[in-house]
Amino acid sequence: MPAQTVIKLRRDTAANWTSANPVLALGEPGLETDTGRLKFGDGSTAWTALGYGDSSTVAAPITLTGSEIGFDEVAAAKLEAPELTAVQNDTGSIVAKGAAVYISGANGDNALISLAQADTEATSTKTFGLVYEEIPIGGQGYVVTFGRLSGLNTDGIAAGSAVWLSPTTAGGLIYGAPPVTPNHMVFIGYVIRSQLNNGEIFVEVQNGYELSELHDVLITSVATGEVIQWDGSKWVNAQLDGLPSQTGETGKYLTTDGTTASWGDVVTEVTAAIVDSAPATLDTLNELAAALGDDPNFATTVTASLSGKSDTGHTHLLADVTDVTATATELNYVDGVTSDIQGQIDGKASSSHTHLIADITDVTATATELNYVDGVTSAIQTQLDGKAASTHTHLLADVTDVTATATELNYVAGVTSSIQDQIDNPLASFVTDATTARTLTSSDMGKTIRFTSGSPTVVTVNASTDFTVGARVDIIADGAGELTVTASGATVAGAETSTTSGSFTVGAQYSSATLLCVATDEYRLIGNVAVV
Repeated sequence: MPAQTVIKLRRDTAANWTSANPVLALGEPGLETDTGRLKFGDGSTAWTALGYGDSSTVAAPITLTGSEIGFDEVAAAKLEAPELTAVQNDTGSIVAKGAAVYISGANGDNALISLAQADTEATSTKTFGLVYEEIPIGGQGYVVTFGRLSGLNTDGIAAGSAVWLSPTTAGGLIYGAPPVTPNHMVFIGYVIRSQLNNGEIFVEVQNGYELSELHDVLITSVATGEVIQWDGSKWVNAQLDGLPSQTGETGKYLTTDGTTASWGDVVTEVTAAIVDSAPATLDTLNELAAALGDDPNFATTVTASLSGKSDTGHTHLLADVTDVTATATELNYVDGVTSDIQGQIDGKASSSHTHLIADITDVTATATELNYVDGVTSAIQTQLDGKAASTHTHLLADVTDVTATATELNYVAGVTSSIQDQIDNPLASFVTDATTARTLTSSDMGKTIRFTSGSPTVVTVNASTDFTVGARVDIIADGAGELTVTASGATVAGAETSTTSGSFTVGAQYSSATLLCVATDEYRLIGNVAVV
């Protein structure tokens, strides 16, 4: 019965995949056991960010149909998954990712690998590929035999550069030009991406051939001086037969047309070949030596001189610049500046500067108004809240330096002049009036008025007279003219005549009458009066 191979996919529940969130290798499948869905790694994207292989635009290379597992080579190629071969580390040390290896044997289950090197036939001709991931001592792993291998350090290597097996470092690689004979030329592939940590090489191993490995060449027991000759069925190594004699031919070289051989003039022909069409100043070895500074190690000297130089494209740290004292932090402050710094500084105000109130656009108060706060030592609103309105009233109880009662103070109502003066000089209320017309006012309350005109005189009482109830004025007709008391806008009643009228006459010269306020705008005229 033929041996059966069991393929087991990396698998877990959808929840556990999400919790672990691993990064699958390029082309590595991962199966959700509870949903039956697959995802395929790209070597850099975490599980939760990967799309499902069964719903993406790229078909899944592995499909499940019941208990059957199918493989689609075209779909696998679209995913650019490399071809991997399981191997076992037989080097006795850890084999690093990207190391070049060759098959050094087998143990019945896996091929055994060792580090390849291009300096011998044995370590180069069986070069197998590059290690996919680090393989521990004696451990099992994978070798990329064809396709992309990422996660390498290819920094400084141009994309597209050829990759060759190193002749000096076991498992190492060189880039660009191949090794020089007698080292072996083993082509590894091409640099796809140049990067420090995620460089990429496309692996396509092609072992170089020795002459003896060509299918129509048979090399046996090689000896110095032998040439390759056609023996009618194949190319073989053999001594050159039928050489012409060298006697007398010192300094000459052998020429042949395939059937005959002869010696050519070495000096003449070789010299002509060397000089060719060189200029006269460089057609001798001495002139060439002088042009090279008579330096037998010219190449070494030039190489050493160049090694002390920087590449035309190179960088510096600020510390290498000797005529700048500013630090990198200080210089970085210009990052983002889009125009002349000094011009911008000149267009700005000093960090300490002043303004007129007119420069403040969101304040409408004038400088005079704002200056009223000069000397204020606490919150203005708080102070205002603690003050009374400019127009306000008080009860007498609020006045602390007056002991008189409100009743007592109300006695001064209607007083029109100094009370003390009126007390000290009661005669001050005696007035002589020589005019012919007088309208009484509140200032006449309490007075005695002596009218002395020789012409008729009229005393008027009106609404503006405004005597206080109980106030009086005494009138004396001391002049020769008739004295008449008339009302206008007020009521005057003659008490003596028991008659109410608008006008009364005071009796003959030297008569008198008293005008008494009994109510607002209502008066009584008492004395020697008669109704007009």
